[in-house]
Amino acid sequence: MAWPAMGKPSAPGIKRNLNGDVMSVHGSFNYQSGSVERSLVCNGKIFTKRDLTGSDDTIHGAKWCSTEVVVQNARLQEPFSLDVQGFELHNSATQMRYTDFLDEEAIVQRYYAECADLVKRITGASFVAAFDHNVRSAGGKQSDKEIKGGSKVQAPAGIVHGDYTLTSNTDTWRFHPV
Repeated sequence: MAWPAMGKPSAPGIKRNLNGDVMSVHGSFNYQSGSVERSLVCNGKIFTKRDLTGSDDTIHGAKWCSTEVVVQNARLQEPFSLDVQGFELHNSATQMRYTDFLDEEAIVQRYYAECADLVKRITGASFVAAFDHNVRSAGGKQSDKEIKGGSKVQAPAGIVHGDYTLTSNTDTWRFHPV
């Protein structure tokens, strides 16, 4: 099965507050259909494989259901906590330039270190390791851009998904030793 395209919502619109901040936007998202069996562990029923260029190829066992939702601007909400909501939002400048994100060595050597330092600073963790990434860009995919020293630029995913299951995260870590 091919990756589904990202659709446009039938009710376009951006809601702004009096300061002009974007409060919400309408979006159309591809969710897994309710008829597909869910699992938190790899079960061999739903999966994707990479092609020879390193891009996601076909999806096996998936059935998609396009759903329109209103996406709220979380930066205008109350502060979030890693302990309560499972995530936090922080602003953090990067030393990377736009073109650096098309260079595998710059991503792995510099950006991974920036990300790890940020997580350490915020959480107090003594060890943090970034170990995997995808560069996604609609224009980059259409122009067949390649990441210097890496794979091709991938298209936006077009689906609501988690990259890891309870079993695949351990497998991925094993393949990316630090």
